[in-house]
Amino acid sequence: MSDQTVPYSKLRVFSWALYDLAAKFFTLNVLTLYFVRWITMEKKVPELFYSAAFGASMVLVAFLSPLAGAFADRARAKKKFFVGATVFAAGFFFLLALTKNVIAALILFALTNFSLQFAVVFYNTLIVSVAPREKYGIVSGFGKTLGYVGSLIAVALITPIAAEQGKHAAILPSAAGFALCVIPSLFGVREPGKKEERAAAPPKPARAVRSMLQSFAGYWRENPDIRHFFLAAFWVLCPLNTLILFMSVYMDQVLGLTEPQIFRLVLSSTVFAMAGSMVSGWLSDRMGYKRMLMTVLFLWLAVFFAAALVAAEWMYWVIGAGVGLAMGATWTVSRALAARLVPQERLGEMFGLFAFIGYAAAVAGPVFFSILLLVCAPLGVVRYRIGLLSLTVFLFLAARSLRKINV
Repeated sequence: MSDQTVPYSKLRVFSWALYDLAAKFFTLNVLTLYFVRWITMEKKVPELFYSAAFGASMVLVAFLSPLAGAFADRARAKKKFFVGATVFAAGFFFLLALTKNVIAALILFALTNFSLQFAVVFYNTLIVSVAPREKYGIVSGFGKTLGYVGSLIAVALITPIAAEQGKHAAILPSAAGFALCVIPSLFGVREPGKKEERAAAPPKPARAVRSMLQSFAGYWRENPDIRHFFLAAFWVLCPLNTLILFMSVYMDQVLGLTEPQIFRLVLSSTVFAMAGSMVSGWLSDRMGYKRMLMTVLFLWLAVFFAAALVAAEWMYWVIGAGVGLAMGATWTVSRALAARLVPQERLGEMFGLFAFIGYAAAVAGPVFFSILLLVCAPLGVVRYRIGLLSLTVFLFLAARSLRKINV
């Protein structure tokens, strides 16, 4: 089925994009705000155990995503993988809310994060089920925008519960919010293709592994556009993942912002990220994904230089707006560009490899930043500014790779 023949339905797009919104009930309320503080502050579990649980789940996703993507492409089972992983995520999420045993909680947290991140790979591939090729940008942007709306909704609904009943009490309503919001995505999206095509027997795992490795090697040798895209994605995601992890530390240690100021700045950035998602999606469909992504890279460079060098308090709000715009645009345009570079029948494989690169960057960037901070420790808080400036090297490398893509 050609993706040009996919009927465009706003209801189907909305159903698909609700997964972005639903996921925020976990990524924001559990991963960032409440579970981490409950397990480390209230239960006095060393941060190393929390990091190990999170890291193990991400490593597992990184290695299984390309294999599962290739397997789903050949079995024409992207929707089945998406539904299965999402159902498991919801189940583990509810179990996490019902236990206060720290060992069980860490295991269930890792399983929930793994299932949710695994589902994202197939959620991304299903964009071809809801939009024709020429609308990938705007549809991807709408999904990311709805995700940022989900951030605001998740905080607004759960914060009063956590304040009144405690941090662990926030997990159960978050699980309910995830399950409720994700239902339209499970039933409102169909995988394109003929029924008789979907009935083909899935390949054996060993064959899928060989096929995936051959495909990656083939991409690398024979398709320079995809090779340069993978390199550009890795380079740009290194500083982005570092920023996500260390942003609050930087705002506290270097900028000296208070807790309420940090909270307002994060909310402000979220609003601008919504705008960045929608505007970049709309613009990329018109000016081209490569050109739009290059523009976003220059915005990132301006943000990093400004955050590392300025001291005026009013500039923090400008920088926060820039971070939001650039963050929303990066995920939107890169997802749309990835969908344009390969045939529809190989999207699962493509997004599996893309996910692997993203998870590799999530390790490489923060490790580089942490080592640099350790080396520059005698410089005090100045080392954070030096570290932030050093991350611009990754952005220049990303721009160099992106320029070589011929689309």
